[in-house]
Amino acid sequence: PDILNKEFVGGKSAKQADIYRKLNGLDDNMSPKAETIIKQLQSLPMKVIAENQFGITDFAYQLFIAPILPQLRVYLDRGSLDLKDNESFTTAEENSQALVSEQDFSPEFVEAAQIAFEWLESKNPGVPRAVRSTAPSEDGAEFSGSGKYSTKLRQFGFEQILGAIKKCFVSRFNRGAIHYQFGAPQAFGEDLASLSFAVMVQDMQPQIDVAGTIFTADTQSKHAGFVEINFTYGLGEAVVSGRVSSDSWMFAKRPLRLGLDGLIDFKLGQKQERFDGQWHPNTSD
Repeated sequence: PDILNKEFVGGKSAKQADIYRKLNGLDDNMSPKAETIIKQLQSLPMKVIAENQFGITDFAYQLFIAPILPQLRVYLDRGSLDLKDNESFTTAEENSQALVSEQDFSPEFVEAAQIAFEWLESKNPGVPRAVRSTAPSEDGAEFSGSGKYSTKLRQFGFEQILGAIKKCFVSRFNRGAIHYQFGAPQAFGEDLASLSFAVMVQDMQPQIDVAGTIFTADTQSKHAGFVEINFTYGLGEAVVSGRVSSDSWMFAKRPLRLGLDGLIDFKLGQKQERFDGQWHPNTSD
C-alpha cells in the first residue's frame, strides 16, 4: 500500500499505481468521479492499460545521499546562490552532480533493486523499461517542478536500469531545478540539499509508432472546459521535452458530451525528429 502514497514515491508513481489497481479490480475504494472514469476507459474499443512498475522510494534516496549530504549543503547553501548570478547555479549543479555521480549504491540498495527488477521481469520479460524521476517535492498546489528532472526510456537489463536510476538521482541537482527551488522558499524550504526524491521503473510497450500527452484542460488558460492532445512520432519524450513541434488538437468538452464534433483547433507540427531511445531526423517518407 505504501506505493500509493505520493510522499514515498511521488505523484507519477502513486497515480499510476492507483490507476493500475482500479483498472485491474484490485481496489474498490473509488470516488464517484474516479469510478465513472474507470468505467469509461474499460468500455473503450481499444485496451487501456497501466503498465507494471516498481518504485525507488524517497527513503531509499535519502539513505543514498546521507553520506554526502553535508557537502551537498555546502554546494547548495543559499548564501552562495544569487538569482542575478547564473554562474552560481551552474557551479552548484556541477559540484553537486559530480558528488552524486561518484557516490556508490550500497549493496543493500542494489540487492533490493534487483529483487524488484526480477519481479518486474517475471511479469513481462524482455520488454524495454522507462526509468522516471518522480519527486514527492516536484509538484504542489502552488508550484510545479515538472520536467526539470530526467527520464530514461527504452532501458534493458538490470545494469542499464541501475545506471538510469543513478542518472535520475543526478538530475535532482539540475541547474534549472536548483534555480526554481531557490526562488520558491515558501514551497521548498531553506534546505535545498535534502529535498525528497524518488524514481519509478515501469514497463514500456515494445513497439511505439506515436506517443504524446493528453491534458484535461487548456494548458495556456487552464480552463477546464477543454481537452488538449499533443503527439508526434516515436516515444513521448519528443513531446514532453519540447524538442520538436508536435501535432496539437484542442477539443471542447461540452459538444463531446453531446456526441458532437468538439474539435475547435488543430495545429500541424513540423515533427522534426523522432525519439526511440535515440534521436533520429524524420524523413519525408
